[in-house]
Amino acid sequence: MSSVKQSYQKPWLSVNEQLEKLKNRGLIIKDESAAHNALRSHGYYRLSGYWHVFRQHSSGKVSDQFQKGTTFDKVLTLAEFDKSLRSIFLDMLESIEIGFRTRIAHIVGKIGPFAHLDQSTYNKNWDRNRSLGVHTKNFEWMEGQIARYEARSQDEFIKHFNQKYEPPMPIWMTVEVWDFGFLSRHYEGLKYNLKREISQSFSLSDPEVLANWMHSLSLVRKICAHHSRLWNRPLVRQIARPRPGDSALFDALDQSDYVKSASRIYGAAAAGHHLLKQLQMNEAWTLKFTDCVQKFPVDHNMSPENSMGFPVHWQKHKEWSQ
Repeated sequence: MSSVKQSYQKPWLSVNEQLEKLKNRGLIIKDESAAHNALRSHGYYRLSGYWHVFRQHSSGKVSDQFQKGTTFDKVLTLAEFDKSLRSIFLDMLESIEIGFRTRIAHIVGKIGPFAHLDQSTYNKNWDRNRSLGVHTKNFEWMEGQIARYEARSQDEFIKHFNQKYEPPMPIWMTVEVWDFGFLSRHYEGLKYNLKREISQSFSLSDPEVLANWMHSLSLVRKICAHHSRLWNRPLVRQIARPRPGDSALFDALDQSDYVKSASRIYGAAAAGHHLLKQLQMNEAWTLKFTDCVQKFPVDHNMSPENSMGFPVHWQKHKEWSQ
């Protein structure tokens, strides 16, 4: 049974009133000028995602009151950590997106320059996959998306092609204007033998694991690109476990650790680390990532293990310590 909803009645508050509200709830504000500027620049509700973890809990419910000793500086430190984490993930995801794009273009393009527009390139069941009557993953939808990507691109190579050649555009060219989400959807629809060849190039024996990873990572990229909270956010798409022997980081997880990691940022980091290693790209990323996580502002029950799905002693694994 759904609860009865009510209209929103809370009034607009000035920044000074927001500060008073926070102080009345027990938040310690040592520098009111700095806190005032932070609320003006970041916004009350954006920062609320970071101070939520500092609120008191009673009988399974979250109180409006802050835990004793919580300062505004702690909230800002957590927000700054999250900003660094997003930046490091975007760095990793850029390399993966480029590498994934290149391998799709090379392997599908081997069939022919316009194989991406040939329905026989795709799984015959892909066209029948519909959601609520809307064609969400079919060949016609994909053709339309490709046309839209090409039409809105301002890249010089696209302009040059359109001036000199008749359509269609070869896959090794058009793929450069597809975004990460569409790349993952395109891969999902390919025939099994093509998906297998692409996934094996990433040392993953199950093509569906790569499909899962790329879809999940594309959603993580959206979070990062929109500057949303990342550090303790559950993943929309849980990270699938690869087959034994495919990935040392996943092999090291027992079942309880895997369940904890699959829906949190550690799972995405482990998948990303594996993909970067196979691509032989961005080798400095591992060090930047581990350095960032080791600076996590541990407080109360907050830690990489409790909040981000990291296994205990994760940094001792050789894949993270290289």
